[in-house]
Amino acid sequence: MKGEREALPVQGGEGFVLRGSQSANGLTYTQWVAVVRGAPGTGLVTVQVPESAAKQVPGKAVEAALRTIAFRAKASVADQSRPCPTPSATPPGTGRWSCSPATA
Repeated sequence: MKGEREALPVQGGEGFVLRGSQSANGLTYTQWVAVVRGAPGTGLVTVQVPESAAKQVPGKAVEAALRTIAFRAKASVADQSRPCPTPSATPPGTGRWSCSPATA
């Protein structure tokens, strides 16, 4: 990956993000790799967006999401089993994530 490194503020820790591009299988991707650490441990978050999908997944949206990375206290069992809000308008197969309740 060719690109640049930038500090990433992380609640409860510190980190940085590498931003760049990569070519694979005839496609060019914009790529972000966030490396974070805090008292509970370390984390690595990667995002790859094909250049052809840049309008659907803008870089500013990816970077805003990466800025929400945080180290928090362990959630209670009740919080872990609470369903995540999932937009009902998100059609299946769009590549958008949704979540389901965690099991305790």
